[in-house]
Amino acid sequence: MKKVYICDDERIYREQINALIQQIIEEKNYPLTVALKAQSAQELLQQSIDHTSSIYFLDINLVGSSINGFELGKEIRHRDPFASIVFVTTFEELAFETFKYRLEALDYIVKDQPETISGRIGLCLASVMEKAAATSSEKASNEGLLKVKFGDELVRIPFSEIIFVETSSKSHRVVVHTINQVVEITHKLANLEKELSDSFIRCHRSFLVNQNYIRQFNLNKGMLELTTGELCLVSRRMKKLLKEKYF
Repeated sequence: MKKVYICDDERIYREQINALIQQIIEEKNYPLTVALKAQSAQELLQQSIDHTSSIYFLDINLVGSSINGFELGKEIRHRDPFASIVFVTTFEELAFETFKYRLEALDYIVKDQPETISGRIGLCLASVMEKAAATSSEKASNEGLLKVKFGDELVRIPFSEIIFVETSSKSHRVVVHTINQVVEITHKLANLEKELSDSFIRCHRSFLVNQNYIRQFNLNKGMLELTTGELCLVSRRMKKLLKEKYF
């Protein structure tokens, strides 16, 4: 659930913005929650906002704060690079300052225009939710796929079709054995280990094996026999772990 932060030194505006946001969340059933209604920049920055991709509604003239709203936005952008920042202020003439600070603000809403403030906040929240949905969809479509580049062509290999991967005799290259083909690509086994799912086990410094294709572990030879009949080496360190798993 995404968090929403409000920062305004005037309580009446904090409560007004909060009420509008709460109404929109309830009407649209957005998975959002107002985490804080801060009176000062310092109060907001005390929160754990690092890399949360949260939504921030900020006033610019923050009386009682050591920094203004633009400077606060800059600090937020540093700590939360994918944050959605919206300025809500009475200073219409300062809108161009957002470019000076390179904040990429989602919107700049003027408080003295009550007839539009609700609609503008609604559009901001809708934009954030649409972007989140698109990101989630893209992540889901890429999940479980190894993207391999052959020349100018990008091929996606399902993790489930990869039997094992071994280091190549060529530097910085690995050989990927799948149920349909064997391909050699530019990659490091250590990086692939992080990229592939938990179904894969690094049984040796030269081998990364899909556990779903393991037929048996030959303890005496220190080898994994796969369902394809192929053999993969097992390091001394991994022997104990595999012995407990397969015996």
